[in-house]
Amino acid sequence: MDCPNPRRSSAAAVAACLPDDALVDVFSRLPVKSLHLSKCVCKRWRDIIADPLHGKILPQTLVGFFSTVFPDDGTLSFHEFVDLLGTSAAPPPLLDPSFPFLDELPAGIDCRLRVISDSCNGLLLFEYGQEPPESMGYIVFNPATEQCVVVPGIWTADARRCLCTRAYLLYDPAVSSHFHIVMFWEEQEGLVTVLAYSSETRAWSHSEKDWSPEEQGRPTEAWRRRYVGVNKGIFTSRGAFVNGALYLLVMVDDDYVMLEVDVEGKTRSIIPVPIDVHSVDHPCGRRVLFFGQSQGRLHCVSHGSAGCDLSIWVIEDHHGTTKQWVLKHTVSCVRLSGRERCRDARADYTVVAIHPDGNTLFVLNSYTRKLISYDVDRNRVRDLCTLDHYIMSG
Repeated sequence: MDCPNPRRSSAAAVAACLPDDALVDVFSRLPVKSLHLSKCVCKRWRDIIADPLHGKILPQTLVGFFSTVFPDDGTLSFHEFVDLLGTSAAPPPLLDPSFPFLDELPAGIDCRLRVISDSCNGLLLFEYGQEPPESMGYIVFNPATEQCVVVPGIWTADARRCLCTRAYLLYDPAVSSHFHIVMFWEEQEGLVTVLAYSSETRAWSHSEKDWSPEEQGRPTEAWRRRYVGVNKGIFTSRGAFVNGALYLLVMVDDDYVMLEVDVEGKTRSIIPVPIDVHSVDHPCGRRVLFFGQSQGRLHCVSHGSAGCDLSIWVIEDHHGTTKQWVLKHTVSCVRLSGRERCRDARADYTVVAIHPDGNTLFVLNSYTRKLISYDVDRNRVRDLCTLDHYIMSG
């Protein structure tokens, strides 16, 4: 194509003339924050940066993670940003974990608690409002661009029968600039209702009102009518968004399973958990430490059968018909701690994150509060920092 005259064109128009290889070379020289901002320039730049083939050339995408902090003195929880590029848990420049933008929201939107409900691929989900239910809704915030979107709630008179709710944020910038929210609520009768929001249509859908009888009656949806109790998983489970699907750990008929849910909240499939996770002495709920996305695949970290090591599993998709867990790696807690003996990995270690682009776990020692990284490929343990408070990854 003909290149416009640089003297009469914007810098963006000039950049549009560059071939992909030249852009990749430019992007590889940018710091991580600038690289993420570059995704917002145009679809072509976003696709180049998100291309897995460029993952080893471009700066690593994980600079840290938000954590929910629970102070020892019992005061209100707050958020920290754990900086994986530094030596402390202090926030990097231009990133304020107190989220001052929440003070500038329109009148009538109360977000005083500032609790991160969920996060996905760089976006953060906040819940606002408490009572009455009609005032509740969500805020989606992009820390890189400091832009936020207010999502109205879908509360109706039926919502007053709701026992508990849980919302998950779904977003993949490599596929679309739009995001989705999938929300589950449990009614008093034991039925789990599914609601889904799309930023493209700016509308909510309701499983009991908008789904066809065939969609409601699918065998994969039967769990929603057999699900009773907040501690059965879905309202406390973390979510993992992988290749357009949300994965959740829940208990159905006294067995823990993994749900595969699409962006409309419909259950695609029900997947057994890794085979060695089931145990009479150590139920699955205490054996699965973490699951999340890494390198485009779903990973699960569980305690080994003896409780003194961690097993890393990855799910394999066989021709799109069946999914099977494959054991990828095992590491002993002796290796993680550097001690000759280890009491119990179940009590000592909490997996807080997995690197989205590499084979690295981030593990917190619950007693020493030391945050470490474990490089699976190199079998290398590295001390990152010691935290002042107990944290949960956010």
